[in-house]
Order: sequence, then C-alpha cells, then structure tokens
Amino acid sequence: MIKDIEPSQLKEIVDNNSTVLVHFYLEGSMPCTLLDEIFKAIDREYGEKLVIVRIDHKKYYDECIKMKAIITPTIVVFKDGMMLEKEMSYKTKDELMYMLKKYLV
Repeated sequence: MIKDIEPSQLKEIVDNNSTVLVHFYLEGSMPCTLLDEIFKAIDREYGEKLVIVRIDHKKYYDECIKMKAIITPTIVVFKDGMMLEKEMSYKTKDELMYMLKKYLV
C-alpha cells in the first residue's frame, strides 16, 4: 500500500524497512499522476519487498528543498537506510523496474 507521509516520518520508515521508494509529487502534475499509476502497479507486484511512500511537494515545500527534492517528480530509492538512487524526472514502468530490481533481491 502506498502511503502519503510527512517528511518527519521518512527517517523512521527508511530505518525500519529494507527498500523504500519515495515519490516527491505535486498534485495535478501530469507526470506525477502517471507515476502514481505506475507505482500502484509496482506495489501490487512487489509490495512485500518494497515500501512506497509519497511526500507532497507543495505542502512540504521547505522540507522537500532541504532534502534536495527540488522539482517534481523526484524519485528516491533507499536500501538498508542509505539513499542509493535519485531521479528527478518522469520514468516509465520499465525504467523504474530496471532501477529497482537490483534492490529487490
């Protein structure tokens, strides 16, 4: 299940889960809306191996900038507490799966 979180919750989620994908999104943005559908499909397939969370860029703008999520969409992958991937653009499902598969072992 994909959860909307506050930036203050991110550290706890990253520390308590092996693989975490974070989507910094902007409501009404077409690329972000398209990514939401892709993330739902990935969650259905890999939800037991991966936690997907979303952070509202507009609502938490200052915190997002501090986390260097300057534009939307920004996609960040954490593995075992470390940030390993960061993409600041729309990605297709195939591109996202290529990025994620190495962390879902």
